[in-house]
Amino acid sequence: MEESILMVAADAISMAIAKLLKVVGVPEKQAVKFAPFVFFAVLLAAAFSAWFYISGNQN
Repeated sequence: MEESILMVAADAISMAIAKLLKVVGVPEKQAVKFAPFVFFAVLLAAAFSAWFYISGNQN
């Protein structure tokens, strides 16, 4: 089965976040489990940050 490039990239980012969580002290099993949620939260925070920045500069 072929995987799209976006799925491979999302998996790689998720694994990188899991490794970062593991460095912080989160157990490996929980880090792998919660990495996609952390990725989504960071992505959502970046989107809201950009939206607030753009909406605030409408002079």
